[in-house]
Amino acid sequence: MLAVGAACAATASAAPAPTGRIAFVSSSGQGGKAQVWVVNANGTGRHAVSPSVVNEDGAALSRDGRRIAFLRKGDVYVMNASGGQVRRLTFSAGTEGAPSWSGDGRWIAYSLYRSGRSDIWKMRPDGGGKTRLTKTAVLEDVPAWSPDSRRIAYAGPQGQIWVMNGDGSGRHAVTHVRVGGVNWAPSWSPDGRRIAFESDVDTGPRDLTNEVW
Repeated sequence: MLAVGAACAATASAAPAPTGRIAFVSSSGQGGKAQVWVVNANGTGRHAVSPSVVNEDGAALSRDGRRIAFLRKGDVYVMNASGGQVRRLTFSAGTEGAPSWSGDGRWIAYSLYRSGRSDIWKMRPDGGGKTRLTKTAVLEDVPAWSPDSRRIAYAGPQGQIWVMNGDGSGRHAVTHVRVGGVNWAPSWSPDGRRIAFESDVDTGPRDLTNEVW
């Protein structure tokens, strides 16, 4: 692996859609509540699209820039990019996280945490078709769809980045860190040939930051 720089943990933003807009979360609401915001890629047009009185997280803009998946009280919701037509999609006893749109907009992948473990699931943007994709007794998290909507990268067993097909088949590790290291938060290149990710490999025991690889 090749370390290319240092970065803070990427927990509050999503990759820009081809429309040139970025969805992100900012703790700028009343009493420090986290809101979903949208901004143009050049930094203009920054505005909140969710209420200032509730905590929201995990903002993910669809590739066509029309819809935003996000988290509220441990469930996945969807709204249009202007903040209207909010719809709750999950109602499980666990806690959902890390929603990710497929490139064609037909699916949302997400994590479901319960009983000390998490798995990767997918569903349609209307909440239907919920399908469990991973079934191991470990933490599997932060899924990311490939641009062609055929594969999902995610953080999986042994602290590695894994890739699987969109139906959950063909799972395999694509990184091989040393014992004690953890790779996290994969993000595909636009052509689907490379994956950027966070890693705490090569950081000291007192260094709580991650690096981008």
